[in-house]
Amino acid sequence: MRGDALQYDSMKELVMDDDTIKKLVRDIDSVQGPGEIKIFAGEGNCSVYDNPEVCKAFKRGKKRGVEIKMILGPILSVSEDTGKSRLTELAEDTIEVFYRPFRHMLPHYRVLKDSSKLQCYVEAPNPAREAELEVPIGNNSIWARKLDSDFDGFISVYGLKPYKDLTKVFILLRPSQIEELRRKSEDRGIDLEYLNKDDIENLLNYS
Repeated sequence: MRGDALQYDSMKELVMDDDTIKKLVRDIDSVQGPGEIKIFAGEGNCSVYDNPEVCKAFKRGKKRGVEIKMILGPILSVSEDTGKSRLTELAEDTIEVFYRPFRHMLPHYRVLKDSSKLQCYVEAPNPAREAELEVPIGNNSIWARKLDSDFDGFISVYGLKPYKDLTKVFILLRPSQIEELRRKSEDRGIDLEYLNKDDIENLLNYS
C-alpha cells in the first residue's frame, strides 16, 4: 500500500481511501488456492475490515480454496455507528480469527502465499505524518519466510485458538473508545502495548 494513501480522522483512527482499498483487494485476489493469507493485526481496524469490497475479496479467496488466518486482540474495533464489525461474520465461515488475550510489540503484517509467491507487507511508522505505511518484503526472501514462520510459531507457542463467535472473547470498542483508552493509558504513564485483557478492562472502568 502507498503511504500517502493512509489518512487519520479526528480520533486518530486509521482510515483507508479508495485507492488503498483497491490495492488490498487486488492483493487478496492475487492469492490462488490452495494458498494462504495470514494477517497479524492489532484491533482489526473497522475502517478496513468493514469495507464491503474487502469482505467480498476474502469470500472469493475462501471459494478458491485459500486458507485465511488472522491474529488479533484483545480489542476488536467496531463501527462507531453500529457497534458491530463484519469480522464477526467473516469469522463464522471465511477467516480463522485467532484471539490474542494480550497486546504485543510485534509488528503488524500480512503474508500472501501460494505456489508462485511468498509476499509480505509490514506496517512501519511514517515520519512525515501521523500514519503508518506498509513496506513490501521481497518475494520469497529470508525475511518473508521468517514472518510466515513467526505467524505459525506465535499460534503454537501461546496456544491461540480460533473463535467463530468473536463477541464472546474480544473487548468490542468503537474508535472513540479506543482513543479514550489511549488517552487514559498515556495520562497514567502506562504502555498500552503490554496490557492484557484484564488490564484493559480495568483501565476502561477507571474514572
